[in-house]
Amino acid sequence: MASFRDLMSVVDELNGYSARVLEPDSDSLTSIQRQVRRDELARAIKKAGVQFSVNHDTDLGSIDYSKIFFKWATAVGVKGTGTITDVLDVGDYPIHLSLGEQVSVRFEPRNLGDWDGRHKVSNRKFADLKKGSVYDFQGMISYADYYFKQGPQGRFEFGVEAGGLVGRLFKGLFG
Repeated sequence: MASFRDLMSVVDELNGYSARVLEPDSDSLTSIQRQVRRDELARAIKKAGVQFSVNHDTDLGSIDYSKIFFKWATAVGVKGTGTITDVLDVGDYPIHLSLGEQVSVRFEPRNLGDWDGRHKVSNRKFADLKKGSVYDFQGMISYADYYFKQGPQGRFEFGVEAGGLVGRLFKGLFG
């Protein structure tokens, strides 16, 4: 049976990693020393079971989507309570939740697996969910992004799938 952590404890953990990843490089370091430092940091975080990549927004649009993408070596189960901000009419991750100003969740309550039609699936069965109401979720993290240039403290966005554990176990055994 999978254990589920409170999502905010994962946010606290990722905040620590984000701060280390985004630490300004010392001007006293040479280019090779900066690279060695980045490599050592990546190894240290990977030892904790987490990998990351940093992507910079080069679009220069009105919103900067520069982010750190986190992924785990093993599936991480989370649970929490959020406020519904939207429910999409079609597609996966239909339930959008806010857990404060800096954390949002896109929740997929079904077990869609790797189905090619995920982006076209009807969400009519969620029509009774109301914007602003409280919603409890539990599932496996499918992605975690930290948008470090949005707001004074950045913003986390998580994808959480209720059926994610079953899909990952099946894929691990037979895929």
